[in-house]
Amino acid sequence: MKRREFVFGSTAIVGAASVGLPSWGQTTYRTARITKKRRSGTDKAYSHKRVKDPTGAIGGRVERFELRGGDCSRNSDCTARLLNGRMVTRARTEEVWDTNLRKGDSGAFRYPLYLPYNVVPSVGTTLGQVLSAYQRGNDYDSFPLFSVDTERDRNRVYAALSQVRTNESQRVRTSDHTIGDKRRNMLDRWIDVTVYFGLSTGSDGFITPVIDGKQITTFTGPNILDDGYLEIRYGIYQTGTNQFSGGATAVSTQVAYYANLQVLRAS
Repeated sequence: MKRREFVFGSTAIVGAASVGLPSWGQTTYRTARITKKRRSGTDKAYSHKRVKDPTGAIGGRVERFELRGGDCSRNSDCTARLLNGRMVTRARTEEVWDTNLRKGDSGAFRYPLYLPYNVVPSVGTTLGQVLSAYQRGNDYDSFPLFSVDTERDRNRVYAALSQVRTNESQRVRTSDHTIGDKRRNMLDRWIDVTVYFGLSTGSDGFITPVIDGKQITTFTGPNILDDGYLEIRYGIYQTGTNQFSGGATAVSTQVAYYANLQVLRAS
């Protein structure tokens, strides 16, 4: 698969329904088919709502996610499990979209994100993910290729990227890139996150995150399995809640808003 060069268009977000997507020569975009939508994690009355845009910048209704200290999902996230070498509990409230994007496809996932409050310094928090999913027989799993994360015990907000894997313990090439400070420039404003991708089982696979019109990096390498497909998750996902001072119930309430999500196929 030949990687296309990007020529970026408009990146304005305030008052705009969408951000200009890159031109790839004669390439055009169309909406990718979402084959399934489902909820993951906490399902309280407050965990996911459609509300009026609190800033008035985008207008219309947006999606509001909320996690409170001690929230547990029906998937037993509050039972400690081994993750990246540590026993941790987790909390999440996410929307999950399965797509028809597979090996050989390219496209983009775009989501404006608004964080009205500071995120907890000592809890890892993920705010939007692109994952490689696969299903063999009755087995199903998915592993992140891209995510926006806050770093444990530090103020850094970063983009995390990874090659495809088939289990959590598999060692693959990863990369992360700072995109902001969660005490200052990442709060109280809409942030535009756009992730361009080309799906491949070989070295020509790529993921290019663009934050507020600035290309962060291009991460290359295998990012899909032969029988895999692209999965999108957005909302709030936390790891290591059991390691918070005072325990998981002491974690402060977290809120995040999303608007005008787009999953697109390039052709």
